[in-house]
Amino acid sequence: MQLKNKWSVLMFLVLFLLPIAVHAGSESAECKKLSYKVTDSPKNYSVYADIYGIITFTDIQCAIQIRNTDLCATEMATFDATAKVYDIVSGRELEMSKSFFVVETPGETRITAFERKNDAEIHITDKGGGRIITFDQLTNYAP
Repeated sequence: MQLKNKWSVLMFLVLFLLPIAVHAGSESAECKKLSYKVTDSPKNYSVYADIYGIITFTDIQCAIQIRNTDLCATEMATFDATAKVYDIVSGRELEMSKSFFVVETPGETRITAFERKNDAEIHITDKGGGRIITFDQLTNYAP
């Protein structure tokens, strides 16, 4: 009888803790999902999408990481259709799928979004390097 109780407690703990571990997914201290839009200065690097309600990602690379590893096909399609980023030059909200992105810029760790390719080219020139990619290329990008 005592063995049965220990077994029950063990099963309860496994069944209770397993979903918590699985739910953590790709989220880390640097990569977080928020339930509200960012409104202060870090917003220029953030992404938000309407996937069963507004979800904000702390930066572009984080959003793509979670998109590619934690979302099912339906959620990916919803992300692709609703995701918004902010133009690093003007701060304007943009459709992520229509934006240009600069990666591998010397001295910068974050991916930056641009409305116009010309602005991205100027940014690369000013920073001394980098590469411009589209949204489709970004979804397959591995730094």
